[in-house]
Amino acid sequence: MKSKVTLYLTQSALWSFKTRWGLHLMSIMTMTLVFFLLGSSMLFLSHMKKSMQTSSFDLHISIYLDRELDSNQQEHFVQTHCRKAEIESCHYLSAKQAKDLFLQDNQQFDAMLNVLKKNPFPPSFEIILKRELKSSGSLESLVGQIKKEPYVEDVDDGGVWLKRWIELFAFIHRILFAVSLLFLAAMIFVIATTVQLVIHARRDELEIQKLIGATKNMLRYPFMLEGVIEGALAGGAALSLLWMAQYKVNLEISSSWAGLLGSHVSFFSLTEQMTFVGVGILVGLVGSLLGIEKYIRS
Repeated sequence: MKSKVTLYLTQSALWSFKTRWGLHLMSIMTMTLVFFLLGSSMLFLSHMKKSMQTSSFDLHISIYLDRELDSNQQEHFVQTHCRKAEIESCHYLSAKQAKDLFLQDNQQFDAMLNVLKKNPFPPSFEIILKRELKSSGSLESLVGQIKKEPYVEDVDDGGVWLKRWIELFAFIHRILFAVSLLFLAAMIFVIATTVQLVIHARRDELEIQKLIGATKNMLRYPFMLEGVIEGALAGGAALSLLWMAQYKVNLEISSSWAGLLGSHVSFFSLTEQMTFVGVGILVGLVGSLLGIEKYIRS
């Protein structure tokens, strides 16, 4: 499109905003509400995940061995099993180190252990898993491979509690993904419906533009611009409301819930805020295209 035509179509879109401000305002307010609910869900789940990651509970696996391993065997185990992405750290504990570690917190058993002719503590490998482990299947696969080693006597993988912990993380990710899709679909529907209402109000004007040779892109452009503006304004307004809500929640945590809820709720980073507004613009663009395409094809 030539510059003069683009300028005219831009002015047409802005004029539509001015003359039908109530309709556009209702669309922006609806989108802002949906964006606010989406952002609140993301902040809540992010805080929940952060609280779990900073808790004192360790995702821990103990591998008990039937004999001491020399340095080559230890290195082989580390290279084979401890270089996987889901493992945070892995270290070997000799029988003597295991006994000394136990006695650090249980000095009352020192005399009892000295009576024994044999050290009751087996050598072991202690593995700390990353808290972002996404499925219990990854844990079961890792444990299965470790059990195949000939010197492994037993593996304590944390049992049902560790598996539930991992499954909770996976559940949080699935819920956030599903909620995001649902809210984005709702916003696209709102924009498309608004565009169709505006088209109905401007039907005579659009028919005249068709008669004097307006192309499909010329018909699309004003509505696409309106959708982009609505999406950007809704995204920005939702971020402002989220920031105020987060500030209020953190005040409540500091004054009344510090012992229960722990750390404050973190806000989105600058990159995440820009992405948030960018998604609003994209949703506005897609919604407006869906609305105008229905008219163009009719």
